[in-house]
Parts: sequence; structure tokens; C-alpha cells
Amino acid sequence: MGMAEFGEVRAEERSKSEAFSSVDSEHMFGFTVGSDIGSAGEIEIEGEQDSGFGKRGGRYYAAMNSLQLKYTATDSFRIAPHVELGHHAISAVPGIPDINNLGLASGGVEFKYRFLNRADAPFGLTFGLDTSLGRIDTGTGQRARDYALDFSLALDRELIADRLFGALNFVYAPSWARDDTTRKWERASVTEVSAALSNRIFNGVFLGGEIRYLRAYETAGLSGFAGDAVFVGPTLYVMFSPRANMTLAWDVQVAGRAHNERDRLDLTNFERHQVRLRFGFGF
Repeated sequence: MGMAEFGEVRAEERSKSEAFSSVDSEHMFGFTVGSDIGSAGEIEIEGEQDSGFGKRGGRYYAAMNSLQLKYTATDSFRIAPHVELGHHAISAVPGIPDINNLGLASGGVEFKYRFLNRADAPFGLTFGLDTSLGRIDTGTGQRARDYALDFSLALDRELIADRLFGALNFVYAPSWARDDTTRKWERASVTEVSAALSNRIFNGVFLGGEIRYLRAYETAGLSGFAGDAVFVGPTLYVMFSPRANMTLAWDVQVAGRAHNERDRLDLTNFERHQVRLRFGFGF
């Protein structure tokens, strides 16, 4: 190999290394998200499955399969319409009718505004608002008219240059649902605080973990405590290329309590296991 060819190979290796070192932090933490939203003009198609399984008894599996188109209008603002398919396989679970169904579940639009860019500030800070209109109850799969909002605040920071990243999330998610059979309206809300770390173990591969605390309420406001849960689990983030990546997270409920129940876990409002599998492709 001549010196010119050797120089071209080394330049190509450096180019690949630099491309992978430019990490988008948004989905590297699992269920916890980072503050990055991309650069102005970027478009990304994202497929994601959020599934939960395991209740006190019987067989329970519920999954939301989402397809989302993300467009970053400016370096600070992004809009992302999305649609979800719901898959429910439930049998012999106390308090939930049996069902085995796959169908259109909901649609909506997510907005994100980045106040602080972690490249220029001590940490990244992004506010998110997700609006959705559903035709089924996501927890039971039963027909319902569901209106939901999701307010979020994401903070993250590069703790060790190009290697270790950390994130904090704060979420408030109220919802209003009308049962198609009884025509009665039900209001509920969930709050969540989470923290996560993600460490580069290979070029383009990050392994980490997260801890999440969730509280459920029987109203759209923060009153009428229904239960709480602590989830802990590992996360994996893989950059196949600068514009293609994958996220895998598996969180297990390790503590919790439902209101007026003596069991140590809250398997009334939450599942025993929650899994996220996501693929993103940029243009």
C-alpha cells in the first residue's frame, strides 16, 4: 500500500470516528430522553414499540406501535406528527375484560422547543408537548374516546467527553377518556421523574441504565392518589450510521403500591415489565 492510499484509509477512519462521536442524545437513555432535537432542516422517520406485560394474575400484554415523522424547523423547534397501532392480548386479569386485538389506537402531534443547547451551555434543556387523540384505552384495549397531553422537561449533560452522558426527565401527563359503552368520562394523570446514564463501550455503541419513579392519580390534576411505582432497567443505544440508530430498554418494577392495596407492587396502574424498542432513520 502506497503512502497516498494509506493516508486515504486513515482519513476515512477518522471521518467515521468523527461521525460517530457526534452523538444525538435524544434516544440514548431508554425511556428517559435527552435534550437534542436535531439541526434545522433535518427529517427523521422513527418507529417505536412501547410494551408492558405482567399483572397480578392472568395474562397481560399491551403494546403501542408508533410511527413518527420528525421535522426540525429551526435549531430550537421541532414538530412531529405520529400515529399508533395498539396490540392487546389480555385474559383472566382481574378487573380487565379479556381481549385480543390489533388496530388503530391513536394519532397526534409532538412539539419540542430547546431552550439550551448542551453544545454551548453547561447542560441541554428541552421542553416537550405531545398531544394525542385516541380511539381505545391504552391500558385495556377497550373502545374509548381518549384525549391526552404529555408535558415534559428534559435535561442532559456530557459528563465525560465523548464517553459518559447523563439525563434527567420530568413529565406530567393528564388524560380525559369517555367509555363508548357507559358514555361516562374518566380523568386521570401520571407524573414521572427519571434519571439515566449512558456510557460508550464501543464506537457507536452505548450501554447504560435508568431509574424512573411514576405516580398515578384519579384526576387530571395532582389529586386523588391512585398508586406509584419505581422502575429500574438497562438501556442499549446503537448508532448503525450517523443517520440510523436503535434504542432498546427493559425496565422492571421493583417497588410500588396501589392505593388501598397491601401488595408491595402497583400492578393495578402499571405493569411488571416495560420494554421500549425504537429505530430511527434520518434524511
